Amino acid sequence: MNLGELKQNVRAIAQDVSEYSYLWSDEEIVQYLNEGQVEACRYAPWILKSSSLSLGETRSVSNITVFGTYGTIQSVKVGDTNIISNTVDYTTNDNTTAALLANAINEAGYFEATVKNNVVSVYPLEGNGSYYNNMIPIITSTNSFTTVTAFAGGVDGICRIQLKPNVREYKFSQKLLKIEAMYLGDNQKKLCAVDFRDLRDNDKTLAKQKGEVEAILYGIGNDSFYVAKIPTVKDYINFTACYMPLKTLRNNADTPEIPEQYHNKLVHYALYKMYQKNDIEAEQFEISNFHFSKFIEEFGDNQFAAASGRVNQLIFFGG
Repeated sequence: MNLGELKQNVRAIAQDVSEYSYLWSDEEIVQYLNEGQVEACRYAPWILKSSSLSLGETRSVSNITVFGTYGTIQSVKVGDTNIISNTVDYTTNDNTTAALLANAINEAGYFEATVKNNVVSVYPLEGNGSYYNNMIPIITSTNSFTTVTAFAGGVDGICRIQLKPNVREYKFSQKLLKIEAMYLGDNQKKLCAVDFRDLRDNDKTLAKQKGEVEAILYGIGNDSFYVAKIPTVKDYINFTACYMPLKTLRNNADTPEIPEQYHNKLVHYALYKMYQKNDIEAEQFEISNFHFSKFIEEFGDNQFAAASGRVNQLIFFGG
């Protein structure tokens, strides 16, 4: 169901269907439906679970502007990798040359490219998030008829954290509710989680050693954690995790992120909140409680919600 349909269902049950004298505004109902989706995830954290490296990420982008009428682009390197499948000859039309360059990037398969006029936008493959931020593609050509910007704007997915050499402290996404497993790098070495507050002083000293990461140390405040050991090279950690919705419902065509069979259950949460509005009467209190009980009946009791609260602490491995 989409947001427009959910609003209609809410109003139908509340018998609030006269748009000229609504008891509850659209803005209120949308707010409560959004709150309901978040609460559904807190009460039933299994409802949204993923280990996708690209979940919630923003890919970085580098723009290559092409101009000129002769010469050849021989290579475009990001790091040590030539990201084009073949050399590209300049044509008499900048837009055509840009399109040929974009095709060569896409055919190579290391990156993805789109083209608009004479500008080629280059994106890392999904799952790389911020990895290429600040890196500048190096173009080798017989004539320098291009300008290039550094990769920028990349944000890691919520189930992935890029590790930097000699950096010990990192942050979890605030969208995470519960981490079920953690893995290091391409070899997917399983990591353990240890409460930093439980470590003895000599263990805390050992945790400052450098080398391949073996564990994450949580409990140092907010959403921060340490890695132990401290990496000396670039790497990454990915999680299997339960999480809260990544997007807010705004437009009528928007659909909740939780599975479709639970969409209409959000109506109960909206009605629960609606009947708590202003000075609540006994009858309204009963209606509010009824809808909250129906919501809990679907998503479970509040033990996990009370434990996580998300503003309080992140739960590890079902703890």
